[in-house]
Amino acid sequence: MGADDFMQRLEMALYAFGFTGDNSIAMVNLCRDEVTVTLKHRIEQIFGSSFSTNGLGGVLTCGKTGMGAGFSHSPLCSSNKERYVFFSFPHISINSRGEVGPMARPGRHDASCACGALIKAHAEIRTQGLMCNCKIPGVHEPLEPEYSILKQRIARRLRHEGNTDESVKSLSLGGWASQHWSGRGGVGRGGLSPGVITGVQIHNWSNNFEDDSPNLEFVAPTSVYVVVGGEKTHLDLSAMPPVTPRQMRAIAGPADVINQGGQTLLREEAAPYAFDSKDARRRKRERLLRYISLMREEGLEAEAELLEASMQSRLGLQAKIARGQPGRIEGDTSVVIDQKAAAASVRELQEIRQLLEEKHRQQQVVKEQQEEQKKAYAAAAAAQQVQQRQAPAPPQAGPK
Repeated sequence: MGADDFMQRLEMALYAFGFTGDNSIAMVNLCRDEVTVTLKHRIEQIFGSSFSTNGLGGVLTCGKTGMGAGFSHSPLCSSNKERYVFFSFPHISINSRGEVGPMARPGRHDASCACGALIKAHAEIRTQGLMCNCKIPGVHEPLEPEYSILKQRIARRLRHEGNTDESVKSLSLGGWASQHWSGRGGVGRGGLSPGVITGVQIHNWSNNFEDDSPNLEFVAPTSVYVVVGGEKTHLDLSAMPPVTPRQMRAIAGPADVINQGGQTLLREEAAPYAFDSKDARRRKRERLLRYISLMREEGLEAEAELLEASMQSRLGLQAKIARGQPGRIEGDTSVVIDQKAAAASVRELQEIRQLLEEKHRQQQVVKEQQEEQKKAYAAAAAAQQVQQRQAPAPPQAGPK
């Protein structure tokens, strides 16, 4: 359903169970991609400023401490009850041609995609295999912490569902996104009442950002439930009536309402909700063309291009703010520190391995020596027994 329609239905459904923007706080877990702010803005229109747990590909990596921090931010009602509304959404792009993955972005002529992390994990698990990516939970790559955790969780989930190295080769990207982020949270404890909403954010943008095709936002919910008084209730948003065309026009403001019938309503992304605006870019071009036209009416030749700032002004600003000395010495970064620590850990592990191998070798030498001694003792004892058997018997004394 359309993103606006989804949020309006959700707001009414949550209101029926006592969740409002006045008594609840939203905890939002989206991908780090800037295009996901279109959904975040809609959430914050209802619930105000949200607590962010964003991660690459929508993977939750803030841990118990991060979640615990959010659990102390909710407004308290008269009964000291805390209400939290959790949103967890990966995102994918389906462009105006119906292609899953490719996405046009403003100011870029080459093709982009969404979600890049999911697409990369999808490709690597299909080519590398499933089992080799099922690492022990808690193990991750120092320079790829979020991505390695994301890929491992996907791999473990696929294995849990009975997939094999062969079966994952036929899984689609859209299926991954909707399959592995369904809500599986726990029931509220004590004075905590959560609402949990999971699904997939879908960007249905134009194939070329500069063309006249509208940029549309969809949401495909996979799990919606609330916990009130210790009782968990799953909600069916499709049972809620969609907003009317008049309500959608009130929500859309100056943006165009795309359709006014069917099961959901859509509007083109307006400037306040997008990280870039087609309208603003069009206005710049139109203003530039108008200046050129006026100059040509005066018999002047005109050439122009859109520039954010003149090169001279930028060079002057660069000279003014450039520092002579770095803020910290070269190499004093977390990346370098982690690399040195990783190298030191590798050396330490190698030294430990060498010590263990040397200890094992010494134990083997001692064991072999003990075996040789046992054999020598056994041989000496056997030789002594042979000598005793071969020795002549002492003469017996005759009768007196």
